[in-house]
Amino acid sequence: MPKRRRNFHYDELEPRLMLTVTPNLSNSGLLTITGDAANNEVHLIGTGTEGSVAYYLEGVFQTTFNGVKSIKVDLGDGADYLEIAAVRIPKNLTVNMGSGNDQFDMDTTPNYGAHPDGSVRIGGNVKAELGGDAGDDVDWDSQSWGIQIVKNVTLTGVAFADLKGTFDSVITSNLSIQISRKLTIELSGQGNPSGVEVSMQDVNVFRTTTIRGSDQNDEIRLIDSRFENLNVDLKAGSDSILMKEAGMSDKNIIVGSATFNGGADSDLLDLGAFNTFGKGPKILGFETVNNS
Repeated sequence: MPKRRRNFHYDELEPRLMLTVTPNLSNSGLLTITGDAANNEVHLIGTGTEGSVAYYLEGVFQTTFNGVKSIKVDLGDGADYLEIAAVRIPKNLTVNMGSGNDQFDMDTTPNYGAHPDGSVRIGGNVKAELGGDAGDDVDWDSQSWGIQIVKNVTLTGVAFADLKGTFDSVITSNLSIQISRKLTIELSGQGNPSGVEVSMQDVNVFRTTTIRGSDQNDEIRLIDSRFENLNVDLKAGSDSILMKEAGMSDKNIIVGSATFNGGADSDLLDLGAFNTFGKGPKILGFETVNNS
């Protein structure tokens, strides 16, 4: 799925606009970013040292925080954008995007400043609530450096999500997107204009992955990824799960169990011929199943 980028162009800012987002670093190392009802654009960029985070607001450098152990972002209403780039912290990342057309971007190549490219490492959990509005998307791209989440990832209120690692094959590598515990994605039903609600490529999850669909038409694309256990529950709607690409020998590895539930309406499960299952998959509610 093409990576969505916003066109960054800024006029001279009035001083009052600099006060719409409030940062605070507590004595315990919790960096809190609090937004408002306006359209906020926040970039948190690693400087190359764990716990050192440069803060940009509306494309303008504000300050660098050192000793950051965990991050909490609450951007409120408005069409907000959050970039987490090359950040390394030892504890949790918690995000609430609020209402509005929002984007949560995680990558290894900062959009601003003379900061080095580098891996993202979150030593705790990542929990993000997108808000359940049209256009709310999660866009993670490891870009040859790697994204590592040491504990669980929970993404809720998501219209569409694109998680893309470095490689075009199943490789367990620090350059991939690696989630050491559970991954949970809950779709809102707002949909994706390009037609793919969840896309994962070169993603390694070492405990259970759960994808919960909506009552709308959801399309799930899983390519070149490794899952310990995989549960996909798509509820109502004419849904599809694609685990191959036309003309390519892409494969996924599911080490343990896999359950695919299409729910009501006319659903398609396209497994292809190259996926590896530790146990035979449990398939429920799919009218069409392809194995070639």
